[in-house]
Amino acid sequence: MRIIFKTILTFYFSINILSAQTPELGSWNIINLKYNIDGAWSIFGEA
Repeated sequence: MRIIFKTILTFYFSINILSAQTPELGSWNIINLKYNIDGAWSIFGEA
């Protein structure tokens, strides 16, 4: 459980710092994240 909590905090703070889209028109940079906890559970995020 500690590893999951640290992973979520790491992604939360990195997403708040990074900017994927510039103010001008252009392409979208999309980051997809998937973490498989076990055979029945997984976490998915997109920024």
